Amino acid sequence: MTSLDVFVLVCYNESGEDQLEAFTEELEKEGKLSEDTKVLMKEITEKKPTNEKTADQSKNIKVSRDG
Repeated sequence: MTSLDVFVLVCYNESGEDQLEAFTEELEKEGKLSEDTKVLMKEITEKKPTNEKTADQSKNIKVSRDG
């Protein structure tokens, strides 16, 4: 799997499950779906909790306009 394939994988993962499934099938047809690729795909596609602030929390951020 090339770095371009990894980039495309991330993009398809963000696009949705249908796009990701189509990309996975394409990799399989091209013989690029090795065990290492499957592990990488699992790591990328697993949903991990984020520490992103909610809109309510963002309102409390003060911006300094010094200068």
